Amino acid sequence: MLLIAKLRWLAHAASIASATLAAKAHAFSIWLVGARLRATLAITTAYSAASKAFAAACALMRSGLVAATLAIRTMKFALVSTGIGAIVVALGTAAAYLMEKLGQSKGFFS
Repeated sequence: MLLIAKLRWLAHAASIASATLAAKAHAFSIWLVGARLRATLAITTAYSAASKAFAAACALMRSGLVAATLAIRTMKFALVSTGIGAIVVALGTAAAYLMEKLGQSKGFFS
């Protein structure tokens, strides 16, 4: 009878130990999921901030390119407005046309 009582006590102690271990494993898995969620949130926030900074940089670069294009068009108009400038532009246009046509027929001359 004493042996049965000891076996019952050992089985009960083993049951409590396994339940405690299972509870600790469950708590750890919940902590691990929470840690992964926090890491994902931090990475997503950092990516969002970097994406917004990149968009702002691209907008700034676009405005600079638009200003440069406008300046070049204004200079071209000012150059064409003078008589000598019109001759220079005509020569430049003719040179560009000839270079383009020579580039297309490069195989003929070589």
